[in-house]
Amino acid sequence: LIECYKRLFFEAPDSYSENDAANYIARNMISLTFGATPAELTSLEQLLSTMMKANHITPLVVTKLWQVYGVQKREISKSQRRGAIIVLGMLATAKPEIVVGEMETMLRIGLGSLGRSDLQLAKYTCIALRRINPTGRQAKETNVQTSKLPNNHTVLMKLAAIIEVESDNKEWYGVAEQAISAIYTLSKHPDMLCSEILRRKTKHVFQQRTAMTPEVEQ
Repeated sequence: LIECYKRLFFEAPDSYSENDAANYIARNMISLTFGATPAELTSLEQLLSTMMKANHITPLVVTKLWQVYGVQKREISKSQRRGAIIVLGMLATAKPEIVVGEMETMLRIGLGSLGRSDLQLAKYTCIALRRINPTGRQAKETNVQTSKLPNNHTVLMKLAAIIEVESDNKEWYGVAEQAISAIYTLSKHPDMLCSEILRRKTKHVFQQRTAMTPEVEQ
């Protein structure tokens, strides 16, 4: 199966330059995410992780994926930008350094204004951020020393902020789930941070209800 995927998606025509070949492979990888079901994404993650461990994916391809995700000067479709971070998060299960070095990009794009206007982008960015600290089997396989962050770290503050975004879009639930999961993976004291978020949310909700009460009575 891996050999088939290599031939179909990861081998550029011989006439391509190194740069063109990297662009070709990055586009192919992103296209694998289009319309994929959760089950298909799980299988794709295992496949890409295996290929990353076997060094079938070059650093230049990874750079191209980050360029698609992080570009702001020209128009990139939502599906392409989402696809790029989905793939990067998958590759990071084999090599966490891929996301460790681009935390600033993820905070600027996926947890910034673009992520707030595309909650699926925010959700997959939270998943990629979780890869900074591998857990379970992945931690054993990657041999990465995990280091937990203080709650005033920019990454955790941004994750808390994306949870507190007001939205009537059902996609928000997926974002909140993955952001909370990322907080518990990355924070030294996740319970304290999540308690603060709950307090702020509760206060906000009940303040609104108190403000609305006089109008209801009238």
